[in-house]
Amino acid sequence: LRRRNTLGRKAFILARCGLYNLGNTCFLNSALQALAATPLLTRYFLYDLHLRELNPDNPLGASGKLALHYGHLLRLLRRGSGLRDTRERERSTRAASPAQAAGGGTRGPVAPARVRGVMAAKYPQFASYQQQDAQEFLSLLMDGLHEDLNRVKEKPYIPITDSEGRPDVVVAAEHIHGYVARNRSVIIDLFCGVT
Repeated sequence: LRRRNTLGRKAFILARCGLYNLGNTCFLNSALQALAATPLLTRYFLYDLHLRELNPDNPLGASGKLALHYGHLLRLLRRGSGLRDTRERERSTRAASPAQAAGGGTRGPVAPARVRGVMAAKYPQFASYQQQDAQEFLSLLMDGLHEDLNRVKEKPYIPITDSEGRPDVVVAAEHIHGYVARNRSVIIDLFCGVT
């Protein structure tokens, strides 16, 4: 299946190959493929913007390894397709064999072993090759990517105050301000709606 989401003049082409199942890890594959199908986040990684924002010293992160390995995995999934002008893509598929035009050609699935390894080191529940909850994995993957890419190098202490009868809107704005003071990354920008 190929689906295009046009952003500007470029076409975003979803991955041309799938992921190997590492034991009973279809939960991992479905979460990775769902996240990889997010055009703005995937472009961020494919254009190597994550390299500028790595935060390897963040004790809550994975020393930048999760972001690096996730970026590498996206490159492997996109190998041979990449982000190209739509007209160039159409010319190259007309010249390709039917198997290559259908997606992937002779390239096979990719093993997400490095991403799995970093996640297993950080979150021991994923160390075995047993079935896990895909939503839990996705949530922790996104949190791990956020911490590896958090632009806040030194998180300030933000006291949480009671509402003390103040309007909800004021208290909510206070909490959002405190959250953003400690958490700024591409994950927050794209998925949290608080920046």
